[in-house]
Amino acid sequence: MSLDVLKAVLDCFEHGKQAVLATVVEVKGSAPREAGAKMLVNADGGIVGTIGGGTLEASTIREAGKLMEEQGNPKLVNLVLSGIDMGCGGSAMVFLEPVNVQARLLIFGAGHLGLEIASFASRLGFRITVVDDRMEWATRERFKEPVRLLVKPFDEAIEILQPGEKDLVVIVTRGHDYDQTVLEACIGKNPAYLGMVGSRKKVKTALDKLRERGTDEELIARIRSPIGLDLGGRTPAEIALSIMAEIVAFQNGRDDVRPMSRTTGSSHPG
Repeated sequence: MSLDVLKAVLDCFEHGKQAVLATVVEVKGSAPREAGAKMLVNADGGIVGTIGGGTLEASTIREAGKLMEEQGNPKLVNLVLSGIDMGCGGSAMVFLEPVNVQARLLIFGAGHLGLEIASFASRLGFRITVVDDRMEWATRERFKEPVRLLVKPFDEAIEILQPGEKDLVVIVTRGHDYDQTVLEACIGKNPAYLGMVGSRKKVKTALDKLRERGTDEELIARIRSPIGLDLGGRTPAEIALSIMAEIVAFQNGRDDVRPMSRTTGSSHPG
């Protein structure tokens, strides 16, 4: 595998991007590349690396696109090569392997609540990134779980992380202004889950600000706030448990479970 292709695959895992890795496993007759050649096909049809161009590459991109659209399993495809660019013709077997990117849990806020959420999420096997602009809070002494710590201003961190459509975003910063910054920066990126702690008053204020900025109502409707199932808890650990319970229910298609009351949601326990 070339270094460019390897870097592109790692970038997919880092930023939650969908892609398919194509590998030539067998060639017959005239083919532009030998077995072992690799190419990464991105969701937009762009490629990194090459398996020879021409008909082979075009057919591979088309088949990879179908695989991503269908969210199918890895498969072998037999591609018959033809056209002027293929000379005498031939065929190639290409293995298409989806880059199965695990959804990231992006926790904005390294306070007491963020710490407890990361702890529960780690036990559940989530791939976690915790963001805070305070170096003294986002430390390995506090976060002992295998999480990524990103100490940056929240807007800069979002540009680095580039939340994707599979990612889960939890906003539990230390103040309403910071929450609003993260909310406004993330909503247009359309993450799978976008949740924010807050009281009914805070939620209304945040959503009104989005409307003032012309945010589409369909996007606003996807925001979950306050987050957490109504378990009756009030400590950071209890609230974190309720939040992770809601996220697990969400991932399992159980949106019928009872959410936190909008009148009793926690404002800033972290």
